[in-house]
Amino acid sequence: MVVVALLDACYVAAVDPPRRVLTFVSPKRLMLSYGYLGFVAVDARYLAFADSQARYRSYLSSRPGDVDSVATPLPFAPTSIYVIQWESMDPRVWSLLEPGSELQRLWEEAGRPYLLPEHYNGSSDTDYSVNTGLPTSPGINPYLLSETGMESYLPKAFEGFGYEPVFVHCNTPRFFSRGRRIAEFGYRRIYWSESFGDLSPDGIFSGLNDRPCIDHVVRDVGLHPGQFLYFVSMTSHYPYRNLPQSRDHDGGIEERYGIEMRYSADAIGRMLGLVPVGALIVVFGDHQALGLEGYQSSGRVPLICAIRASESLQACRLSAIRDMPVWQLPRHILGIIPTPNDRQEAHDPVALDRWR
Repeated sequence: MVVVALLDACYVAAVDPPRRVLTFVSPKRLMLSYGYLGFVAVDARYLAFADSQARYRSYLSSRPGDVDSVATPLPFAPTSIYVIQWESMDPRVWSLLEPGSELQRLWEEAGRPYLLPEHYNGSSDTDYSVNTGLPTSPGINPYLLSETGMESYLPKAFEGFGYEPVFVHCNTPRFFSRGRRIAEFGYRRIYWSESFGDLSPDGIFSGLNDRPCIDHVVRDVGLHPGQFLYFVSMTSHYPYRNLPQSRDHDGGIEERYGIEMRYSADAIGRMLGLVPVGALIVVFGDHQALGLEGYQSSGRVPLICAIRASESLQACRLSAIRDMPVWQLPRHILGIIPTPNDRQEAHDPVALDRWR
């Protein structure tokens, strides 16, 4: 405990800017230092294990290989690609949103596909797997590994297709130590909550809630043709007290979760309404709703694929697999992007109408 306390003190003094100290070292926020003071000890534990890299490689070698599946390539090159990792979106989301919501329609039209995340170490397990195509291991934070042994990642692959890779997370780079590895995946532009300069006083973990974060994406990052953008939402994170209306709610945890999911759905819907015509959109939960009945660390979460047509979103399918392991997702996203010889311009209305 003495060592942990010293590590925490050094971290606050030397690494975190004073704004973080003011935000987190207070009676009200002490229990909510998740990702900071509490996780410094965890990070230190990972870094102290000299055999973490070897244990991770051993774990990878014991995992089953990829599986064959059928994906129908698009007949045109998407104008842009948006991958949206929706915090804690699990199957109960459809009972919380308005009946017949657009996201639910897209999911049902695609055959109700699911993603199988691996929530061993935290939300970051999912974005690590989607960016690298590698599974994660229980007890090892993948963002603290020194290397993966890979040369190609999803952002680099899309850059090879001519898209600019952009990463946006509505929290700090210190959250699950994502900032240690994101750049090496090939992102040319990286934005965190502090990149936008006006941290929301209502947001937990010193991050931004989804609505102001998406407003910054629209205004400061831009949604335009030629980009591959990976967006990680934040608001609906356990313990679901990230908004004034959920924090002050007298009901139970499931009611608080519903308030924040509806808020996030509205914010994400705004973003999807502004992407360019011809954009490919992939939306999924990073894990099931922690703390709610039925939670499973590798439980199903909805997987949505859509194309932005001129007046609406049209459902698409990434694979014939109905329950897709998360680390197989990048291969299937890449699999529906046509080769240069098979492409038509996505802004060509004839190509879009033919696909529909």
